[in-house]
Amino acid sequence: MLRQRPVDFSYLYSIYLFSLKRPKEDIQNADAGCCSERDAPSAPLLGPDRAGPSKMEGDAPSAPCHPSKDGASFRDDPERQHPPHHPPIARHNQSIIIFLTVCANKRKRIFAHAAAVKTVTDAWRQAETWLVGCYIFMPDHIHLFCAPRDPAVPLKNWVSFWKSVASQHWPRPEEQPIWQRDFWDTQLRRGEHYAAKWHYVRLNPVRKGLLKDADNWPYLGELNPLAWHD
Repeated sequence: MLRQRPVDFSYLYSIYLFSLKRPKEDIQNADAGCCSERDAPSAPLLGPDRAGPSKMEGDAPSAPCHPSKDGASFRDDPERQHPPHHPPIARHNQSIIIFLTVCANKRKRIFAHAAAVKTVTDAWRQAETWLVGCYIFMPDHIHLFCAPRDPAVPLKNWVSFWKSVASQHWPRPEEQPIWQRDFWDTQLRRGEHYAAKWHYVRLNPVRKGLLKDADNWPYLGELNPLAWHD
């Protein structure tokens, strides 16, 4: 099993309990999915992340993925195949934390094994312009929370960079292409939303019938603590 920074579930859960007192409309769409791979080319990368999207990311369109709607307060729009990627909104000294979902090309079940997790997390460490917090690998998609270290680097460019790095080092060449070209992102509005969304998505393996106890799912962790401040 990979050794990652342990997640302080007790702290996150305590914030989650507090979040239950907040309006439900602010925590909708937490488990939103990815979209069609058809996507316009991204702008050139800034800073150290200058590498463009790899051809191994795939060009063929695939059906949009619509994850489970088990949670009444977490829903996506089945008709939205091309989600907009708005720049993060800076609110005074408030933290910027983005909830991100990326999917495998044609929803191939290629992520839930140790070699894939190591390849992607190593790519995140190389892509230093954004920081990755908590994450979970499902068989055909990945959820993660991230925050900008360099606000000049757009989220879309950062994602393209680490996708390219991971593709180039993928442990199973026969699984290429690896990625859907688009992704789903949403900016958190309050600190407790981090805990609420994480509590929800870490239960995905149970909802999908992969195991009975979410604590036994090995493909999750935390690279950096993403502190919230207002």
